[in-house]
Amino acid sequence: MKAWWRKRFFGRREAPEEGEAFDPAWEPVLERNVVLYPRLPEAEKKRLCARLVEFLGTKSFEGCGGLELTEEMMVTVAGTASLLMMNRPGPLFPALYTVLLYPGVFRARHVEETDSGIVHESAPETLGESWESGSVILAWDAVRPGDRNHTPGQNIILHEFAHQLDLDDGAEDGAPKLDSREAQRTWTQVFHEAFEERKWMRRMGHRCVLDDYATTHPAEFFAVATEVFFERPARLERTFPRLYSELKRYFQFDPVVRAGLGVR
Repeated sequence: MKAWWRKRFFGRREAPEEGEAFDPAWEPVLERNVVLYPRLPEAEKKRLCARLVEFLGTKSFEGCGGLELTEEMMVTVAGTASLLMMNRPGPLFPALYTVLLYPGVFRARHVEETDSGIVHESAPETLGESWESGSVILAWDAVRPGDRNHTPGQNIILHEFAHQLDLDDGAEDGAPKLDSREAQRTWTQVFHEAFEERKWMRRMGHRCVLDDYATTHPAEFFAVATEVFFERPARLERTFPRLYSELKRYFQFDPVVRAGLGVR
């Protein structure tokens, strides 16, 4: 294991040393575990791998609940998350410091206070969470494609890291930071219309490529739409063409055309 990887285990947060490069031994992990990677053009693979190296050099990983971290786990998470920033400029998830991995379903303690001052505590079982304080928490057995908790079209890593992008502008509201006011207005209009249409489809009992969880909050709508954009793009484009176009513009990536997924 490389020296700067050993530093990750002990929680030291520092960038990779100059000259550090993608390890060819990681390629089979990306081929097995990272959605779209085997079908990406070579130029996009190189950009993703550069972001992967950046991720591993600037974020720390921690195994929880008795989980012993491996290179496969870290490369899988970092590689999948890097899909979201593969073609986008700027820092890589600047508010994120730590990725916590559990072996499976975990409980996260939540404390909420109502307007009347009543405090509610809960600890629901979950497979993933994204925190404003700079952490993403994931269940490993829901992360690897093919494992028992994985459902085609759903991707816990993409979902939780979409929440991190959503927080870039300081609010988790389904609208990440965009380049201009005009882009923000268009995004707001398109996403609001798609969100309302999806809620109507749920009320009518219609099936949809976007899971029902997308109707619970605009932030969840963006996270679910991000999952589907990368995992089932052709169906998303057919069902919500304007939504697909906005995501394509934001991620600067077209999975249907560039990864040849038009038949999905």
